[in-house]
Amino acid sequence: MSKKMASSFMLAFLASTLLSFTFGIADETVGAVIAEGVSLLKTEKWAANDYFEIAEHRRVCEAIELGQIDAIEALIRSGIDINTPGKDGMTFLMWAYAADQFEAFSRLLKLGADPDQAMKISIRSESTKFRRPKPGDCLTIIVFAEAQEKWRSAVVEAGGDLNAINAEDHMTVLLAAGGRQSDSLAVTREIVCRNGIDLNLRDQFGLNALMYSAMRGDYECSVLLIEAGASVDCYDNDHQQLIDQVARRWINLRRRWEEQPLFKQVWLNDKTQRPAFEKLVFLLSERGFDLQTAMLGVMREKEMIDGIPYYEWRRRKRGHLNVECPGVSNASDVD
Repeated sequence: MSKKMASSFMLAFLASTLLSFTFGIADETVGAVIAEGVSLLKTEKWAANDYFEIAEHRRVCEAIELGQIDAIEALIRSGIDINTPGKDGMTFLMWAYAADQFEAFSRLLKLGADPDQAMKISIRSESTKFRRPKPGDCLTIIVFAEAQEKWRSAVVEAGGDLNAINAEDHMTVLLAAGGRQSDSLAVTREIVCRNGIDLNLRDQFGLNALMYSAMRGDYECSVLLIEAGASVDCYDNDHQQLIDQVARRWINLRRRWEEQPLFKQVWLNDKTQRPAFEKLVFLLSERGFDLQTAMLGVMREKEMIDGIPYYEWRRRKRGHLNVECPGVSNASDVD
Protein backbone atom coordinates (compact mmCIF):
# COMPACT_ATOMS: atom_id res chain seq x y z
CA MET A 1 0.00 0.00 0.00
CA SER A 2 1.40 3.41 -0.98
CA LYS A 3 1.85 6.19 1.54
CA LYS A 4 -0.87 8.20 -0.22
CA MET A 5 -3.35 5.33 -0.02
CA ALA A 6 -2.44 4.68 3.60
CA SER A 7 -2.98 8.34 4.43
CA SER A 8 -6.39 8.36 2.69
CA PHE A 9 -7.41 5.24 4.55
CA MET A 10 -6.37 6.74 7.87
CA LEU A 11 -8.29 9.96 7.21
CA ALA A 12 -11.40 7.97 6.29
CA PHE A 13 -11.09 5.92 9.46
CA LEU A 14 -10.60 9.02 11.57
CA ALA A 15 -13.55 10.71 9.91
CA SER A 16 -15.75 7.79 10.91
CA THR A 17 -14.35 7.84 14.44
CA LEU A 18 -14.75 11.60 14.67
CA LEU A 19 -18.40 11.40 13.70
CA SER A 20 -19.05 8.60 16.17
CA PHE A 21 -17.25 10.00 19.19
CA THR A 22 -16.44 13.68 18.74
CA PHE A 23 -19.82 14.58 17.29
CA GLY A 24 -21.59 12.07 19.50
CA ILE A 25 -23.60 10.41 16.72
CA ALA A 26 -25.19 7.20 17.90
CA ASP A 27 -24.32 3.61 17.12
CA GLU A 28 -25.99 2.09 14.05
CA THR A 29 -28.39 0.05 16.16
CA VAL A 30 -29.57 3.10 18.08
CA GLY A 31 -31.75 5.63 16.34
CA ALA A 32 -31.64 3.77 13.04
CA VAL A 33 -34.67 3.71 10.80
CA ILE A 34 -36.46 0.42 11.43
CA ALA A 35 -36.26 -1.70 8.29
CA GLU A 36 -39.24 -3.29 6.60
CA GLY A 37 -40.06 -6.69 8.05
CA VAL A 38 -38.54 -6.02 11.47
CA SER A 39 -41.34 -6.88 13.89
CA LEU A 40 -41.42 -5.64 17.44
CA LEU A 41 -43.90 -8.42 18.21
CA LYS A 42 -41.20 -10.96 17.42
CA THR A 43 -38.28 -9.24 19.12
CA GLU A 44 -40.30 -8.61 22.28
CA LYS A 45 -42.35 -11.85 22.06
CA TRP A 46 -45.59 -9.96 22.62
CA ALA A 47 -48.79 -12.03 22.53
CA ALA A 48 -52.34 -10.67 22.33
CA ASN A 49 -53.40 -12.89 25.27
CA ASP A 50 -50.96 -10.98 27.48
CA TYR A 51 -52.54 -7.61 26.71
CA PHE A 52 -56.21 -8.11 25.81
CA GLU A 53 -58.72 -10.06 27.93
CA ILE A 54 -61.71 -9.78 25.57
CA ALA A 55 -61.84 -12.35 22.79
CA GLU A 56 -63.00 -9.84 20.16
CA HIS A 57 -60.06 -7.60 20.95
CA ARG A 58 -57.66 -10.50 20.52
CA ARG A 59 -59.37 -11.22 17.20
CA VAL A 60 -58.58 -7.67 16.07
CA CYS A 61 -54.93 -8.27 16.97
CA GLU A 62 -54.95 -11.52 15.02
CA ALA A 63 -56.44 -9.80 11.96
CA ILE A 64 -53.78 -7.08 12.26
CA GLU A 65 -50.95 -9.64 12.38
CA LEU A 66 -52.36 -11.42 9.31
CA GLY A 67 -52.94 -8.17 7.43
CA GLN A 68 -56.68 -8.86 7.08
CA ILE A 69 -57.81 -5.30 6.45
CA ASP A 70 -61.47 -6.09 5.74
CA ALA A 71 -61.71 -8.17 8.92
CA ILE A 72 -60.18 -5.35 10.96
CA GLU A 73 -62.70 -2.87 9.59
CA ALA A 74 -65.63 -5.24 10.13
CA LEU A 75 -64.64 -5.87 13.75
CA ILE A 76 -64.24 -2.16 14.49
CA ARG A 77 -67.55 -1.31 12.82
CA SER A 78 -69.26 -4.03 14.88
CA GLY A 79 -68.91 -1.79 17.92
CA ILE A 80 -65.40 -2.35 19.28
CA ASP A 81 -63.85 0.85 20.61
CA ILE A 82 -60.84 1.36 18.35
CA ASN A 83 -58.96 3.18 21.12
CA THR A 84 -59.77 0.77 23.93
CA PRO A 85 -56.58 0.23 25.91
CA GLY A 86 -55.34 -3.19 26.92
CA LYS A 87 -52.84 -3.98 29.62
CA ASP A 88 -50.23 -1.23 30.05
CA GLY A 89 -52.25 0.93 27.69
CA MET A 90 -51.59 -1.27 24.65
CA THR A 91 -53.67 -0.19 21.65
CA PHE A 92 -54.63 -1.76 18.33
CA LEU A 93 -52.66 0.97 16.57
CA MET A 94 -49.54 0.10 18.54
CA TRP A 95 -50.15 -3.57 17.73
CA ALA A 96 -50.20 -2.80 14.01
CA TYR A 97 -46.97 -0.82 14.30
CA ALA A 98 -45.33 -3.56 16.35
CA ALA A 99 -46.43 -6.16 13.79
CA ASP A 100 -44.94 -4.08 10.94
CA GLN A 101 -48.35 -4.08 9.24
CA PHE A 102 -48.49 -0.67 7.59
CA GLU A 103 -51.77 -1.17 5.73
CA ALA A 104 -53.49 -2.16 8.97
CA PHE A 105 -51.84 0.79 10.72
CA SER A 106 -53.05 3.20 8.04
CA ARG A 107 -56.58 1.80 8.03
CA LEU A 108 -56.85 2.02 11.82
CA LEU A 109 -55.86 5.69 11.65
CA LYS A 110 -58.55 6.31 9.03
CA LEU A 111 -61.07 4.54 11.26
CA GLY A 112 -60.27 6.90 14.13
CA ALA A 113 -57.33 5.39 16.03
CA ASP A 114 -55.64 8.05 18.17
CA PRO A 115 -51.86 8.28 17.55
CA ASP A 116 -51.48 10.55 20.59
CA GLN A 117 -52.86 8.05 23.12
CA ALA A 118 -50.19 7.48 25.79
CA MET A 119 -49.17 3.94 26.74
CA LYS A 120 -47.20 2.37 29.58
CA ILE A 121 -45.55 -0.38 27.55
CA SER A 122 -41.79 -0.53 27.11
CA ILE A 123 -39.23 -2.64 25.30
CA ARG A 124 -37.28 -5.17 27.33
CA SER A 125 -35.19 -7.17 24.86
CA GLU A 126 -31.49 -6.31 25.02
CA SER A 127 -30.97 -7.36 21.40
CA THR A 128 -33.75 -5.25 19.89
CA LYS A 129 -32.95 -2.45 17.47
CA PHE A 130 -35.94 -0.51 18.79
CA ARG A 131 -35.37 2.28 21.32
CA ARG A 132 -39.04 2.90 21.95
CA PRO A 133 -41.77 2.57 23.14
CA LYS A 134 -41.04 3.72 26.64
CA PRO A 135 -43.66 4.32 29.35
CA GLY A 136 -45.61 7.46 28.50
CA ASP A 137 -44.98 7.29 24.75
CA CYS A 138 -47.60 7.73 22.09
CA LEU A 139 -47.33 6.56 18.47
CA THR A 140 -46.60 10.07 17.23
CA ILE A 141 -43.39 10.15 19.27
CA ILE A 142 -42.49 6.56 18.41
CA VAL A 143 -42.73 6.88 14.63
CA PHE A 144 -40.70 10.08 14.57
CA ALA A 145 -38.06 8.39 16.70
CA GLU A 146 -37.43 5.47 14.39
CA ALA A 147 -39.99 4.72 11.68
CA GLN A 148 -39.83 5.21 7.93
CA GLU A 149 -41.42 8.15 6.15
CA LYS A 150 -44.70 6.45 5.23
CA TRP A 151 -45.49 5.75 8.89
CA ARG A 152 -44.74 9.36 9.85
CA SER A 153 -46.88 10.71 7.00
CA ALA A 154 -49.80 8.51 7.98
CA VAL A 155 -49.68 9.81 11.56
CA VAL A 156 -49.42 13.45 10.46
CA GLU A 157 -52.30 13.05 8.00
CA ALA A 158 -54.39 11.58 10.82
CA GLY A 159 -53.78 14.68 12.93
CA GLY A 160 -50.98 13.43 15.19
CA ASP A 161 -49.85 16.16 17.59
CA LEU A 162 -46.28 17.16 16.69
CA ASN A 163 -46.07 18.91 20.07
CA ALA A 164 -46.84 15.67 21.92
CA ILE A 165 -44.83 15.11 25.10
CA ASN A 166 -44.15 11.94 27.06
CA ALA A 167 -45.42 12.86 30.54
CA GLU A 168 -42.82 10.65 32.23
CA ASP A 169 -39.49 11.48 30.60
CA HIS A 170 -40.66 14.59 28.69
CA MET A 171 -39.54 13.18 25.34
CA THR A 172 -40.96 15.28 22.53
CA VAL A 173 -41.49 14.58 18.84
CA LEU A 174 -38.73 17.01 17.91
CA LEU A 175 -36.30 15.47 20.39
CA ALA A 176 -37.18 12.00 19.10
CA ALA A 177 -36.47 13.06 15.52
CA GLY A 178 -33.12 14.55 16.53
CA GLY A 179 -31.96 11.22 17.94
CA ARG A 180 -32.23 9.37 14.62
CA GLN A 181 -29.06 7.89 13.15
CA SER A 182 -28.73 8.99 9.55
CA ASP A 183 -31.65 11.25 8.71
CA SER A 184 -32.20 13.44 11.78
CA LEU A 185 -31.81 16.63 9.74
CA ALA A 186 -34.38 15.64 7.13
CA VAL A 187 -36.91 14.45 9.71
CA THR A 188 -36.39 17.55 11.85
CA ARG A 189 -37.05 19.62 8.74
CA GLU A 190 -40.31 17.69 8.25
CA ILE A 191 -41.44 18.91 11.65
CA VAL A 192 -40.24 22.53 11.76
CA CYS A 193 -41.79 23.37 8.39
CA ARG A 194 -45.26 22.92 9.90
CA ASN A 195 -47.22 25.66 11.61
CA GLY A 196 -47.77 25.63 15.35
CA ILE A 197 -44.64 23.68 16.32
CA ASP A 198 -43.16 24.60 19.70
CA LEU A 199 -39.42 24.50 19.03
CA ASN A 200 -38.52 25.09 22.67
CA LEU A 201 -40.17 22.11 24.39
CA ARG A 202 -37.76 20.66 26.93
CA ASP A 203 -37.15 17.25 28.44
CA GLN A 204 -36.68 16.25 32.08
CA PHE A 205 -33.14 17.69 32.03
CA GLY A 206 -34.31 21.04 30.72
CA LEU A 207 -32.77 20.38 27.30
CA ASN A 208 -34.54 21.30 24.10
CA ALA A 209 -33.93 20.01 20.57
CA LEU A 210 -31.52 22.85 19.76
CA MET A 211 -29.36 22.10 22.80
CA TYR A 212 -29.27 18.39 22.02
CA SER A 213 -28.30 18.99 18.40
CA ALA A 214 -25.29 21.03 19.50
CA MET A 215 -24.36 18.51 22.20
CA ARG A 216 -24.19 15.68 19.67
CA GLY A 217 -22.36 17.82 17.11
CA ASP A 218 -25.20 17.96 14.59
CA TYR A 219 -24.56 21.59 13.72
CA GLU A 220 -26.62 21.52 10.52
CA CYS A 221 -29.62 20.70 12.66
CA SER A 222 -28.67 23.45 15.12
CA VAL A 223 -28.63 26.03 12.33
CA LEU A 224 -31.95 24.75 10.97
CA LEU A 225 -33.61 25.09 14.37
CA ILE A 226 -32.27 28.59 15.03
CA GLU A 227 -33.35 29.79 11.60
CA ALA A 228 -36.78 28.27 12.25
CA GLY A 229 -37.08 30.33 15.43
CA ALA A 230 -35.75 28.18 18.28
CA SER A 231 -34.60 30.19 21.29
CA VAL A 232 -30.88 30.41 22.06
CA ASP A 233 -31.59 31.94 25.48
CA CYS A 234 -32.94 28.89 27.36
CA TYR A 235 -31.15 27.44 30.40
CA ASP A 236 -31.15 23.72 31.12
CA ASN A 237 -31.47 22.28 34.62
CA ASP A 238 -27.72 22.76 35.17
CA HIS A 239 -28.09 26.41 34.18
CA GLN A 240 -26.21 25.93 30.93
CA GLN A 241 -27.16 27.72 27.74
CA LEU A 242 -26.59 26.71 24.14
CA ILE A 243 -23.44 28.84 23.93
CA ASP A 244 -21.97 26.98 26.92
CA GLN A 245 -22.54 23.62 25.25
CA VAL A 246 -21.04 24.83 21.96
CA ALA A 247 -18.03 26.21 23.81
CA ARG A 248 -17.52 22.98 25.73
CA ARG A 249 -17.61 20.91 22.55
CA TRP A 250 -15.18 23.27 20.83
CA ILE A 251 -12.75 23.01 23.75
CA ASN A 252 -12.96 19.21 23.65
CA LEU A 253 -12.45 19.16 19.90
CA ARG A 254 -9.33 21.34 20.11
CA ARG A 255 -7.98 19.17 22.89
CA ARG A 256 -8.46 16.14 20.65
CA TRP A 257 -6.48 17.88 17.93
CA GLU A 258 -3.56 18.24 20.33
CA GLU A 259 -3.71 14.57 21.25
CA GLN A 260 -4.25 13.31 17.69
CA PRO A 261 -3.29 15.95 15.07
CA LEU A 262 -4.89 14.00 12.21
CA PHE A 263 -8.28 14.77 13.69
CA LYS A 264 -7.70 18.43 12.85
CA GLN A 265 -7.24 17.55 9.18
CA VAL A 266 -10.45 15.53 9.27
CA TRP A 267 -12.28 18.56 10.68
CA LEU A 268 -10.79 20.93 8.11
CA ASN A 269 -11.85 18.56 5.30
CA ASP A 270 -15.41 18.24 6.60
CA LYS A 271 -17.78 19.84 4.07
CA THR A 272 -20.95 19.72 6.16
CA GLN A 273 -20.53 20.04 9.92
CA ARG A 274 -17.55 22.46 9.85
CA PRO A 275 -19.34 25.11 7.73
CA ALA A 276 -22.48 24.54 9.81
CA PHE A 277 -20.47 25.06 13.01
CA GLU A 278 -19.08 28.33 11.66
CA LYS A 279 -22.58 29.48 10.76
CA LEU A 280 -23.85 28.46 14.20
CA VAL A 281 -21.13 30.57 15.86
CA PHE A 282 -22.08 33.49 13.59
CA LEU A 283 -25.79 33.16 14.41
CA LEU A 284 -24.97 33.11 18.11
CA SER A 285 -22.74 36.17 17.78
CA GLU A 286 -25.58 38.01 16.05
CA ARG A 287 -27.67 37.30 19.13
CA GLY A 288 -25.04 38.58 21.55
CA PHE A 289 -23.23 35.33 22.44
CA ASP A 290 -19.46 35.26 21.97
CA LEU A 291 -17.73 31.88 21.67
CA GLN A 292 -14.37 33.01 23.09
CA THR A 293 -16.04 34.56 26.13
CA ALA A 294 -18.06 31.41 26.66
CA MET A 295 -14.92 29.25 26.39
CA LEU A 296 -13.25 31.30 29.12
CA GLY A 297 -16.34 30.91 31.26
CA VAL A 298 -16.40 27.13 30.76
CA MET A 299 -12.72 26.86 31.72
CA ARG A 300 -13.17 29.05 34.80
CA GLU A 301 -16.18 26.99 35.80
CA LYS A 302 -14.17 23.78 35.47
CA GLU A 303 -11.56 25.21 37.83
CA MET A 304 -14.31 26.20 40.24
CA ILE A 305 -16.04 22.82 40.37
CA ASP A 306 -12.90 20.72 40.59
CA GLY A 307 -12.81 19.34 44.10
CA ILE A 308 -16.33 20.35 45.18
CA PRO A 309 -19.50 18.22 45.12
CA TYR A 310 -21.75 18.56 42.08
CA TYR A 311 -24.74 19.82 44.06
CA GLU A 312 -22.59 22.46 45.76
CA TRP A 313 -21.57 23.69 42.31
CA ARG A 314 -25.24 23.84 41.30
CA ARG A 315 -26.11 25.76 44.47
CA ARG A 316 -23.38 28.33 43.79
CA LYS A 317 -24.34 28.67 40.13
CA ARG A 318 -28.02 29.00 40.99
CA GLY A 319 -27.20 31.89 43.27
CA HIS A 320 -25.90 33.87 40.29
CA LEU A 321 -28.97 33.33 38.12
CA ASN A 322 -32.38 34.89 38.22
CA VAL A 323 -33.54 34.87 34.62
CA GLU A 324 -36.76 34.12 32.86
CA CYS A 325 -36.57 31.14 30.50
CA PRO A 326 -39.11 30.02 27.89
CA GLY A 327 -40.95 26.97 29.14
CA VAL A 328 -40.32 27.44 32.90
CA SER A 329 -41.31 30.04 35.42
CA ASN A 330 -37.74 30.84 36.41
CA ALA A 331 -34.51 29.14 35.38
CA SER A 332 -33.08 29.46 38.87
CA ASP A 333 -35.97 27.40 40.24
CA VAL A 334 -35.38 24.37 38.00
CA ASP A 335 -34.07 21.33 39.85
